[in-house]
Amino acid sequence: MLIMKTKLQKLNTKIQKLKERERVKSREFIERELTKLVEQFPEIRVRYEHNDNDYFIEITKGEIYFQNDEYHKWDMNMWNGFVKQFPTQGLCIVSETDLFPFENVDFTLYGKNRPPTIN
Repeated sequence: MLIMKTKLQKLNTKIQKLKERERVKSREFIERELTKLVEQFPEIRVRYEHNDNDYFIEITKGEIYFQNDEYHKWDMNMWNGFVKQFPTQGLCIVSETDLFPFENVDFTLYGKNRPPTIN
């Protein structure tokens, strides 16, 4: 019985390490893609936060979020790429007009035409 318990503990430890490694990779993926987006649209601000296995991204500049075809292509590619690489994690992309409360922001990036003084 003790041997079985020890093996289960080792297995659980290994699973936790694999999950953490996947979370690190998913954060790197998100930050890399958001950096590309801000380079493409220098008038926006992006930020994200996560809880457990879910990531929430906010795009601030509604005109781009709602009306720009190039942004929509990025959005679709970002979401599809994320889900394909990280199927056990969730991703939600919103605009500043959505009523999603960002409370523990992990990453914020301002485009070169959007100084940090503009929310």
